[in-house]
Amino acid sequence: MAIGLYTESSDFDAWQPTELGFQLMRLACKREPKNPFAAAKPGEVNGFIRHVGSEAFMRALQRDGARIDQEPSKRCWLYK
Repeated sequence: MAIGLYTESSDFDAWQPTELGFQLMRLACKREPKNPFAAAKPGEVNGFIRHVGSEAFMRALQRDGARIDQEPSKRCWLYK
């Protein structure tokens, strides 16, 4: 059985997809018994860093899991 999430935006002017991604990563840490990012293999970590563009965010996610302070990363990424 696969579990997934479907999201739908009704206000595209207010939608911030990067913030949604950050929140979903935090939620994954909250929902899983063990932090899924802490057990990432080196290749997965490197791919994540290339995709997200921040080694600091990955390290914080691995270290802090659901308690991650997303504000520093959001300030770098989110729309002005």
